[in-house]
Amino acid sequence: MEETFKKDVRIIWRFLSKYKKRFYAVMAVVFFGSLIEALIPYIYGKVIDFVLAGEAFGMIFFWLVAWFAFQYVFEWSRRFLFVNGSRISAQCSNDLVLLLNQHSVDLKLSYHNKNKSGKLSSRYIKAGDAMDALLESVVFWFGADLTVLFF
Repeated sequence: MEETFKKDVRIIWRFLSKYKKRFYAVMAVVFFGSLIEALIPYIYGKVIDFVLAGEAFGMIFFWLVAWFAFQYVFEWSRRFLFVNGSRISAQCSNDLVLLLNQHSVDLKLSYHNKNKSGKLSSRYIKAGDAMDALLESVVFWFGADLTVLFF
């Protein structure tokens, strides 16, 4: 099973490596956003503690602004992940479909006489959709949620 996993990761990385810089940038923002997400409950707890302790309004206001700023940065990081992760996933999916279609064009004519090209194209599109769903849901979203566990 481990060998299959490594093989699958290599296949996925083959398409992701073309967008390596953007992928690393997205993951860095996700990591930073996860760190911020881990701090938000702490700041919210501080605000509650200050209110219950009857602290000065200035201190409560400072922590409320800090909570709002951290919440805003976290939401921005999720939006950045959504936009850029979806874009990278779609581009990798398109690369896969183009590669498969190019392979189909390079096949011998006898193969095309026996098989319907529409059926073949449909399979390629389904493979591209699977790649898109896998990258978007597992690599980007699950990866983002997984980083929260480390904080």
